[in-house]
Amino acid sequence: MSEPWTRAVDDDPHSFRDPGSITRLLAGLGEADDERRLGSVRGLTKVVKALEDDPVEESLARVRAELPALVDLLLDRDAEASGCAISILRRIEPTDAAAERLLKHLAGPPEHATALLLEALGLHSSAAFPEPIEQTLCRFLSAPQGARAAAYALYCSFSMIRRSSTVDALRLAAAPDGIAWGRYYSLLTLCCLTSLEEHAAIANEHLDAILDDASAESRQQIAAALGWATRRGLPLLHRLAADPEPSVRLAVAESLVRDEYRARRETQVLLHRLAADEDAEVREFVDLALEHGATP
Repeated sequence: MSEPWTRAVDDDPHSFRDPGSITRLLAGLGEADDERRLGSVRGLTKVVKALEDDPVEESLARVRAELPALVDLLLDRDAEASGCAISILRRIEPTDAAAERLLKHLAGPPEHATALLLEALGLHSSAAFPEPIEQTLCRFLSAPQGARAAAYALYCSFSMIRRSSTVDALRLAAAPDGIAWGRYYSLLTLCCLTSLEEHAAIANEHLDAILDDASAESRQQIAAALGWATRRGLPLLHRLAADPEPSVRLAVAESLVRDEYRARRETQVLLHRLAADEDAEVREFVDLALEHGATP
């Protein structure tokens, strides 16, 4: 059974924010008994959430010092324990020691833990990914058990991408034969990268090439993402406005009426072309958009 004081955290996690309580909870992470260990990590999760709202720096420092032990919990087969660990890692500033432990585990991860390890690896809070982390995320873009998590991590932190080889890896992962969810988040990441000066040219080039043989679903995803992910999507939206699939053209219209584009002259040209589209749904959407102020 869990210790009574760890169960008491459920009633008032703020009362356990002191360094002494944190030390006791952290000690419980090493318990051999599964239930005791789970009780400790449950309690620690609640207290860390309380610290997020009402921080105690000494308590947070003690958690940071034990982040490698929390990384180890990502390998736990108990889904609740590993889920609690990822929740804590999201709320605590990462350390080099935690990143090193993640990279060590990723050298040969058990399949059940790969996605969690990669998700945790993507939580790095620096302005740029450390090179070993960026390389590891790229390596897993083509791995069935890790493609989704690796691509999602890169998508969430696209502004931290520094290596041109990462952009090339995303292009390969976004190809029609790529792994489904990995392909989806790779497409979104490429769209986001068109907003960054250092990657815009190659990201646009890759997306243009991907469109040559992309499925209608992927073309629609690109058309939609170009509306919110970047202000530099007009050349690709111009191409997609002539797509044979009505769903793609509708996604183009929806992107064009966003604030990022609607005041531009080329946007108005495209919208008026779509106002005469052969598909009734596209025409109706554009007519309503123009009627309600899409035209400056």
